[in-house]
Amino acid sequence: MLDLNRIYPDCRDNSLKRWGVTFSKRICLVVALLFTVGAINQAVAEGALYKLDIPAQPLGDALQQLAERADIQIIYSRSLVADKAAPALAGNFALESALSSLLIGSGLSYSFSSKDSVVIKAAPVEPESSSGNKSSRTPDQKQTKGFVLEEVTVTARKREESLQDTPLSVTAISGTELALSQINSSQDLSNITPNLSFDSYASASGSNAAASVFIRGIGQTDFVPTTAPGVGIYIDGVYMAQSIGAAFDFIEVQRIEVLRGPQGTLFGKNTIGGAVVIHTKKPANEFGGRVEFELGSDNQTNGTFALDIPISDQLLTQVSGTVRNRDGYVKNIITGRDMGDDDSRGVRFAALFTPSDNLEFFFTADHTHERENGAPNVLVGINDRAPFVAIANAASAGCPVSFPPPQSSPLGNSACANSQWELAPHKVAANADLVSELDVYGTALHVDWDLDLLNIKSISSYRKVDSSSRRDGDNTPLTIAHTGDVLQQDQFSQELQFSGTLLDDRLNWMFGLYYFTEEAENPNIVDLSIGSILSGGEVESRTKAVFSQATYNLTERLSLTAGLRYTKEKQTFLPDQYALTPYLSPTGLLLPLDQGGSRILPHDTVTNEISETTPMATLSYYVTDELMTYVSYSEGFKNGGFHQRIPAPLPEVPTFGPEFADVWEVGFKYTKDWLRINGSIFNTDYTDIQTVVRRGFAPVTINAGDARINGFELEGSIVPTPNWYFMFGVGYLDAKYINIPTEVLNNNTINKSSELTNTPEWSTNFRAAYSKDVGELGSLTLRLDWIYRSSAFKTTNNASYLEQQSYNLLNAAIIFEDPNQDWRIMLAGKNLHDEIYLINGADSLGTAQGVADGAFSRGREWTLSISRNF
Repeated sequence: MLDLNRIYPDCRDNSLKRWGVTFSKRICLVVALLFTVGAINQAVAEGALYKLDIPAQPLGDALQQLAERADIQIIYSRSLVADKAAPALAGNFALESALSSLLIGSGLSYSFSSKDSVVIKAAPVEPESSSGNKSSRTPDQKQTKGFVLEEVTVTARKREESLQDTPLSVTAISGTELALSQINSSQDLSNITPNLSFDSYASASGSNAAASVFIRGIGQTDFVPTTAPGVGIYIDGVYMAQSIGAAFDFIEVQRIEVLRGPQGTLFGKNTIGGAVVIHTKKPANEFGGRVEFELGSDNQTNGTFALDIPISDQLLTQVSGTVRNRDGYVKNIITGRDMGDDDSRGVRFAALFTPSDNLEFFFTADHTHERENGAPNVLVGINDRAPFVAIANAASAGCPVSFPPPQSSPLGNSACANSQWELAPHKVAANADLVSELDVYGTALHVDWDLDLLNIKSISSYRKVDSSSRRDGDNTPLTIAHTGDVLQQDQFSQELQFSGTLLDDRLNWMFGLYYFTEEAENPNIVDLSIGSILSGGEVESRTKAVFSQATYNLTERLSLTAGLRYTKEKQTFLPDQYALTPYLSPTGLLLPLDQGGSRILPHDTVTNEISETTPMATLSYYVTDELMTYVSYSEGFKNGGFHQRIPAPLPEVPTFGPEFADVWEVGFKYTKDWLRINGSIFNTDYTDIQTVVRRGFAPVTINAGDARINGFELEGSIVPTPNWYFMFGVGYLDAKYINIPTEVLNNNTINKSSELTNTPEWSTNFRAAYSKDVGELGSLTLRLDWIYRSSAFKTTNNASYLEQQSYNLLNAAIIFEDPNQDWRIMLAGKNLHDEIYLINGADSLGTAQGVADGAFSRGREWTLSISRNF
């Protein structure tokens, strides 16, 4: 095996790491000093009492007056306060006392989502039990009684607001809901999110943590740094630029929002399909924490912990971590190792510093460490008359074939590569030393400064990805196509947001600046039966953007939102691709690479620059206090890139252009006591589509043409009684190519009848949960989930052997909690009827390489977990 570090000795030396850390520290220090000096010059609010004179009036108006007087944000849906009155309030009140007084007799309660943000929600109703006692179960919050329809807050528009007041197709999932749904990692999100596909084994990657994410049929299957993802992944407002490292376990998640459709105005480039926005928990103001231990099938042993340590009233800290261990589920009969295993560690530190009532610093640092056996890829097709396979067979001692010409090899002879090694779905005979290793580091500083006329937010971040993986592309005992991939990536970003209200709070505005820079080195070795090459190179990108968005309340029920973003990006690529050993032709003569060290591409830097403007507009109208409707238009783009997998010499680096999406959407959001239901219908014009095809035997990205994608989402939650809880989601996609350039038609196995990759027509999920009081012991909850996905192709050429067939999943859980919800025991099962389905795949069967591989799902799983809050 070739030593990548020996061949490419400087691949671990990344200058951006030194520059990024230094620059990040300087930026953060300047911002911190600026904000701190400003805070010192401001008068700190004296005492915690507010002088109020609020007359008796409708509850919504009274809450608005309190919010203005206390200079806080009070979030509630219109339907929640409709037809409710508030009593008069006069005198000096603490904020908590004022809220309690206004809500008395309304059937509502409140909670603080941050120091200056309050959420109004329905107060839980105590369910009856067979014994006449009261239950203590709620899906989302501790120490409330029974299931209730919780008020959900989101920041999809970069300001905190009720989900039901947000004119956008959003799925929002709380941290508690994630735990109770057995959603421990990012790839599980597609089980409860319509029109989302989230795979952790990107095509041809060999890594267990290479995300392939699609929303509404738009995403990216490739993972190399010269291509960009089509769905943005954000953690606490920080963009994760690379696919590798974007499939991860959750640590102390407060909430996840899946935003569907282009988010080009507020989030920017590479959110053309949408965005997955993850919010982590902030430290609590009292000492406490949580521990959880889990056992399960495949020798699964997982543990998580979180510990809140307040240093003072102004400085709060939190330490959290997770350990995951699980055997792989694909047996490699050559090495005896299990592929697709879990062996990861994660740790996170958070600190919240509030030197005054209007200034907040939130710092986070995280590290993820994975050392695993490799992706669970298996052989799904082989052509032993293809040149690479035929040459390997001819060179294999004991395989009775010669070359040329290509000959079929005998089945049953283990020295030959042929269909006898098609052992899918859970067995493989790979002779490569497969591995998947990953280290991710990240730091971020959030500064939130509330002034009289505006709010200023700063997000400074540095992240690093260090990955190494090896893949056996042929999955046979012979060496036909092996790849080794190393990624060293560093990124720094700085975002400034300015927001406020004008015109008697009828205009809510935001203005922002964004800067992002990235460097990545991605050398990869390709060992073929005809020789070895080094592929890849160095990639740099720099992005600058300015954006603005404003919402104007035309009337009490009608609002207009408009936004615009200007993005300018510069990318450079320095290819470092050459032959490591001579290429041999079938006759034994040298191919154009006549010696080791021959260049495949010129060792010259190439540049790609782009500037784009992405607008959006939304008109929302409250038909009633319970029903909001909206119509919106938005645009997004994904930047172009470079081909870095070139098998034969070329005079210059091939490139591909950006892709674009324009979306019209009509939707509604309805809430009434025990029912919440949200729906959207959309039409997408998807142009200059980036998709992966084969050039020779190498996967490359091209602009394949244009498509139209129509569809809808429908989601709902129902709480008919405090004992019962139902949730459902339905997504539908009708995607068709409408234009394919002649050049693409002539050179690729793609036409107008081809289906778009990773675009199932239907995606549905349903949940039923029942909670029962068991006396003084606590409560018992039974939960049943059903997930359905219709079929979808995993490759551009719609290869039948790489089609994900439609599948159904059935998950269930029994959950016991003590009366105070300090202890929780959960016995859970996933995929109870043992459904096996394709996750991802790569197709070279029709090329000289002559093989196709794919990864399949695990079978039935069970877990038993116990957690303790203290």
